[in-house]
Amino acid sequence: MQALPPDLRASLYHAVELADDRDLLTIVDRFPAEYQSLVVPLTELAEEFNFHLLFHLLFHLLLDGLQEDEAASGDAG
Repeated sequence: MQALPPDLRASLYHAVELADDRDLLTIVDRFPAEYQSLVVPLTELAEEFNFHLLFHLLFHLLLDGLQEDEAASGDAG
């Protein structure tokens, strides 16, 4: 997931954090082709409103990626 564009990762993290199923489904629809294998399971979890599991599955991956993005942007400036 860390290879997802940073804005898409951030949007996904916030949708999961807010338990926003509609937003999550919209974001998942924007996944690049190489991540299409994640679309079905993420969609199913969103449709089942299983944000507890989604949060645990995605939290560390997404948070680690966001922290790396922030560190990289800090290094660039």
